[in-house]
Amino acid sequence: MTPEEFERLKEAEKAHLRKLKALKQAAHQSRRQRSIGGALGNIAASSNLLDENDALVDRLNQDAIMGEARLDVTLDNLNAREAEREQAAQRAQFEADQKRQRADDLIAQMKRQMGLVNDPEPAADAATPDSIEKTVGRAQAAPPPPSPDEPLPDKTIGRRRRS
Repeated sequence: MTPEEFERLKEAEKAHLRKLKALKQAAHQSRRQRSIGGALGNIAASSNLLDENDALVDRLNQDAIMGEARLDVTLDNLNAREAEREQAAQRAQFEADQKRQRADDLIAQMKRQMGLVNDPEPAADAATPDSIEKTVGRAQAAPPPPSPDEPLPDKTIGRRRRS
């Protein structure tokens, strides 16, 4: 083998190795692009899944809000009904008490009219407006009544007593 042939073979081998290297780089680049494409496809699918998940979460939130609102309305109605029942029961109790009181008063009046009771007036009516002293603050002792001999003052506020 002559040196020229050797150089030519050497150059052919180098060219072959360069082509092989270029093919390997192209294959590597192709695999890399396929991997990147797959990752982008996964990201797009994940994005769709995230959007779908967000839509479902929003729907669940709306359902929960509607349920809470219905529960609040129902509780308010129950509270209102309970208050109405309580007021009706109080009203019925008040009316029953009034009816009993009227019946007791009627019986007492009939007994007085028939003479079965010696008390001419019930104890509640015994207090007259003159015997009740109204005050603001501490109750003070009533002044002694003026004697009939004592002359009345010249100026008075209100009624004058006449003897």
